Amino acid sequence: MTADLFPKVLKHIVSYTKCSTENRILLLVDNHESHISVRRIQFCRESGISLLSFPPHTTHRMQPLDVGVYGPFKNALSVAFNDWMISHPGRLITIRNIGQLSDIAYKSAFTIKNITSSFKTPGIWPINRLAFNADDFIPSTVTDIPLEQRYNDLVQKPVQEENPQIDKNNNELEIIPNAVNNELDKDLAIPSTSFHQSNNSFEELRPLPKISGERKKVKRKYESKSRVYTCTLEYIEKKMNRRRTKKEEKCQQKK
Repeated sequence: MTADLFPKVLKHIVSYTKCSTENRILLLVDNHESHISVRRIQFCRESGISLLSFPPHTTHRMQPLDVGVYGPFKNALSVAFNDWMISHPGRLITIRNIGQLSDIAYKSAFTIKNITSSFKTPGIWPINRLAFNADDFIPSTVTDIPLEQRYNDLVQKPVQEENPQIDKNNNELEIIPNAVNNELDKDLAIPSTSFHQSNNSFEELRPLPKISGERKKVKRKYESKSRVYTCTLEYIEKKMNRRRTKKEEKCQQKK
């Protein structure tokens, strides 16, 4: 989708749906910049189109074409290519064969069954708020709060060694036992636990990585959210004016 093509698509939708301000329709779009324009949003408001965008990074699970049409189309196109290669050994697929092979995949994937199921799977129509469960949102969750490092539990006894005073006239040297060696001897005296059965879970033995600290929230240049564009025309207009002024300021600085 391009900025020049989207107005033509809107006019095509209006001509076939016969929508108006009394008979409104809902048009679901992604957050592509080609859909965000004051002129296009104004056209949708006058034509009775409610323009609603998907949340960011969810089109692969919510956009009907991605859910139930493009996937089967790619698989059918791959099968058509393989069948052609088997039927024509030693030859390569050229651009002249793409149209014929794509027609086979198109008729196989763009069926009424696939199109209707692509709206049903993400819960768009019929409306199903239970289409996604808690497991689908696990990748978007942040890891648990970082564990507190309890330094009190790690008791570190400093080794204090006093330098013995050596008498130059005395040939005998008194050997003072080293505290470190004593500690090592104690550690070596611990019996082996190779055959010890522990009831600890794998997470206790090797815990999952935690966030070392609170990360600073980096404000993105253009933060996109799910919104009804036809109800936020003033916001979009301010946003576009802000971008325009920033571009003009940059151009003046370069001059």
